Amino acid sequence: MSSFLNPVFKEEPTSTPRFPCPSCREIITLGAERCKYCDALIDSKHAEALNADYQKVTDAVTIANTFKFSIWGAVLGTVVLAALVISDGLRSPKPLLVSVGSVAAIVYAVNWFRKYGRIRTDDPDFPEALRAMRQALAAWSVAVILQIALIGYAIANGWLRLAGTPR
Repeated sequence: MSSFLNPVFKEEPTSTPRFPCPSCREIITLGAERCKYCDALIDSKHAEALNADYQKVTDAVTIANTFKFSIWGAVLGTVVLAALVISDGLRSPKPLLVSVGSVAAIVYAVNWFRKYGRIRTDDPDFPEALRAMRQALAAWSVAVILQIALIGYAIANGWLRLAGTPR
């Protein structure tokens, strides 16, 4: 089956380790002996540490930029659950998986803040990444609150009976 795959998809992704020059802050490649912008000498040990920091910030920004689109999932999941409750169609606990997914999104965002939230950097994209993650976390939190309210409403009206609840 793998013989049918395009050879491009079999190759390992390539990346060029980079870091900001300690003197001028321009991004240069790891292994350079001198900055191509300001001609400053580069210490290889310091360059490796700067590369690790740069990669962490890049990862944080990339993840945040991707996760911010999940806000639409929070909206969609809540609207679908509301539609099921309003239409009296919440006869099975399966739609409750929407809330499980919402809680998982909150856990993901909290872990992002744990891992990247205290980074100190002058990268101009990082403040926007923080803002995007705060907005996504707020959206998912509101979604969970609304979903719990909807589930409570369905249970209170007898539209949903969870295991162990009397009839």
